[in-house]
Amino acid sequence: MLEGYHPELDDSPLLSNIDAAKYRAILGSAGWCVTLGRFDVAYATNTLARFAMAPREGHYKQAQRIFGYLSNPAFTKGRLLIDPNEHNVRDDIRKESKKYDWTEFYPDAMEEIPPMGTIPAPKGGRAKITVYVDADHAHDQVTRRSVTGILLFINNTLVRAYTKRQRTVETSTYGSELVASRIATEMVMEYRYALRSLGVHVEGPAIMLGDNNAVVINTTLPSSQLKKKHQAVSYHRIREAIACGILEFHHIPSWANYADVMTKPVSTRMFQMMVKPILFRHRWKEQRGTYYANDSKDPRLGPGTSID
Repeated sequence: MLEGYHPELDDSPLLSNIDAAKYRAILGSAGWCVTLGRFDVAYATNTLARFAMAPREGHYKQAQRIFGYLSNPAFTKGRLLIDPNEHNVRDDIRKESKKYDWTEFYPDAMEEIPPMGTIPAPKGGRAKITVYVDADHAHDQVTRRSVTGILLFINNTLVRAYTKRQRTVETSTYGSELVASRIATEMVMEYRYALRSLGVHVEGPAIMLGDNNAVVINTTLPSSQLKKKHQAVSYHRIREAIACGILEFHHIPSWANYADVMTKPVSTRMFQMMVKPILFRHRWKEQRGTYYANDSKDPRLGPGTSID
């Protein structure tokens, strides 16, 4: 979508019944593209689908723009690669991982796991979950509801792309980011439980990455206190998950947060910088196996290592 475009403010003429049917058909096809892995058009498709019952000419042009992008020869070959290698996380994040004693605050915190005897014995390689989370505060200029964006990786394979308006109106960026982080936390818990049920060995806590430093500090330090009581549910949900070893929450700069493209229209340069390392990776084969990489100089580097 065009950077800065807000479909809720579009006051162009309403489409005719025939063109409105074409608009819904276009969005239906775009929805299948998203299902097949083209998360780069998920935000635009999800946003424009809100106006399917009464689309306007401006909405129609934006829907056509989606397929103009997908049909561009430079972007037709975007695909998700099944990559069992470890997801590359910034070195400074690995170094800052610290363990705190949460016993005083959550003495009975324990991760829910499938009962023994009801799941197959773990076999094969290990699965490590990495999730990027972001929120665009008060993005909808009519309702002032924020937008949540989440990208979840198992090892180095993207398996879940999530973009949706939040159900509540948050009065601060902190609040919208906290709600998004709570949704991402519950998503991590869901996938860890499902992987164990399938007989997959889940390695260590998941790594959750967000670009709001206040939320990260407030939920990861036991000594931090919540000053906004109406956000207590999200606050304690994340902290309890950290306390029982389900995940670690770390801060990353906004330019390194891939989930940013799931929350709002961004500039062409930023969009390509976020999408290219995931959807447009190249493949190299060696004697010991297959390596997937982006356009960085080292063919063994995956997304998150370097951004051209």
